[in-house]
Amino acid sequence: MNYRAYELCMGDSTEEAVRRGTIVLAVVGFLAHSGIWALYTTGRISIEGDAVELVSSPLSSLYTPFSILLVYEVYQLIRTIPESFSSSVGKQYEIATLLIVRDILKRLSEIEGASGWE
Repeated sequence: MNYRAYELCMGDSTEEAVRRGTIVLAVVGFLAHSGIWALYTTGRISIEGDAVELVSSPLSSLYTPFSILLVYEVYQLIRTIPESFSSSVGKQYEIATLLIVRDILKRLSEIEGASGWE
């Protein structure tokens, strides 16, 4: 019973399905976020409150797929821990790197362009 539950959640076939689903979801999330940004900047939709930060720059559209990939990397870490400690440490570094890149992209999207540059 435990083996079946493990295979259902963490097996090779499940891992392949999760990987493909993550890629599709990341692409769809990026396109949706970019579409919402385009609608907001053209004035076709209005967004108020803290959510404005999510559409303030086209670079903020990259935040969505990186967040989705981060969730996938955590799933990979959970899968890797029982198999190999050294591989799980490598996964932890991958997750830390994704967090840093995502934070850099978020901060870049908050920078306003200088109006005097031509």
